Amino acid sequence: MVSFFGFTQLLPWQVNCQQKLQVIEKIIEKEVPYKAGEIIKIAAEKADVKINGWNKNYIKFTLKLIARNENKEIAARELTYMKYAIGKEEGIIEFRNGFVFPQDVTSVMSSLRVVFELLVPYEGILQINEKYSE
Repeated sequence: MVSFFGFTQLLPWQVNCQQKLQVIEKIIEKEVPYKAGEIIKIAAEKADVKINGWNKNYIKFTLKLIARNENKEIAARELTYMKYAIGKEEGIIEFRNGFVFPQDVTSVMSSLRVVFELLVPYEGILQINEKYSE
């Protein structure tokens, strides 16, 4: 605090400082064989999806699960709420994510983020379904 002419005031850098956010990240990388004519289905929930084409005969899939919180233990625990699955059957390759919360959890304290990054063959047929995404 600084006192000028009998007045006391807080200087901007003396205001309460926020704690540094702790970031917990899990990265999953998979290569999935692709045959011409197969449908690549992406079911993303509250996720960013980035897709690029390339001239290879497989799909390179990278999934980033990110939890941010001031408390590292809370971020690590809440990171486990984010789930993903890769499935392949009868001409469809599916990549999906979702959230599974324990019964006693009524709210999330962390900022949770999911990022899909896919490199797909140029001739790939894409079907994208995004819920609650930007």
